[in-house]
Amino acid sequence: MKKRALLIVLAMLLVVSMSVWATGSKEVIDDGDGPSGKLVLYSPANDEEYYMIVDAFEAKYPKIQIETVQGGSGELKARLSSEKANPRADVMFGGLSYADSVTYEELWEKYVSPYNASMPEAFRNNTGYVTLKSINLQVLLVNKGLESKAGVSILGLEDLLNPALKGKIAMPDPGSSATAYRWLTCMLYVMGNGNPESKEAWDYVEALIKNLDGKLASSMAVAHKSVYQGEYVVGFTSESNGSAYLADGFGDVVRVVYAKEGTTAPSYGVAMIRNSKNTENAKIFIDYLISDEGQDIYARSSFRPANTKHINTSEYLPNVSSIKLVTENDDYISKNQEVILDRFNDLWSKYN
Repeated sequence: MKKRALLIVLAMLLVVSMSVWATGSKEVIDDGDGPSGKLVLYSPANDEEYYMIVDAFEAKYPKIQIETVQGGSGELKARLSSEKANPRADVMFGGLSYADSVTYEELWEKYVSPYNASMPEAFRNNTGYVTLKSINLQVLLVNKGLESKAGVSILGLEDLLNPALKGKIAMPDPGSSATAYRWLTCMLYVMGNGNPESKEAWDYVEALIKNLDGKLASSMAVAHKSVYQGEYVVGFTSESNGSAYLADGFGDVVRVVYAKEGTTAPSYGVAMIRNSKNTENAKIFIDYLISDEGQDIYARSSFRPANTKHINTSEYLPNVSSIKLVTENDDYISKNQEVILDRFNDLWSKYN
């Protein structure tokens, strides 16, 4: 993994936090030779997204000093909640969906980028809080060797109920990350034929929980890595993670499955932290992500840009016309997140 002097690993945060923050974080804006000062990111973004964006941003704004805390989106939002009285971060970069505008509204500062008007209407920041920067379809990652050994063929969600896969499915805790929660809502919409409250939808979730055999991954990263490393036959992940394995030359080990029953295409974004110290630099960073320059970077990666006029050129991302997409109601999954997670947890407790 590429090393970076300013990268603060979350697991070491308790040790180094006093020295990192003791000097304060007073903002310095444009001094006539470009903007300068500090920008503190809390980021669940994977390595590909983090470095492709931050490296390009630092090249464009070399006088802005970036510090980063990395971790799962759930743990980072919990940390932000604990720091509300004295925020240490300026921007949550990645791991945020439309639902977070509602569920965690108290954490964010309102900011609508001037580039927002150029985005497709469906991906505009209409709440004032979360700016959407990329689209990431829900996929399954399959370990080809273990799939063959188990004597199964995994083509969709129904296949995950095969008894041969009991305890061999890597599913992340839907309460631990935005992507994991959106996988849960994906299952509800797809298996419920568009109705996430239907008996069919929750019957499927209950049957899946039984086949998980008491195992939940702590994060999305743990889930897909455990499949690649041969610990699980199949796991839930996002398209960018799955295609990255293919782009890195691991197509002989894993394959990416777009569920035959259908999948969803959540969009993910960033938000400025309420009462943060470096607001001007935070705005510059958010603007950069959805500018043509930023969206072009996404279009050359394993991510689909939220501004759909920028077409992704990756050979590892199939044309969306070949994928069965199911539409979710963002308002519903936002306002009912606690209810949905509680119902999942009740079913989990029933069998574990």
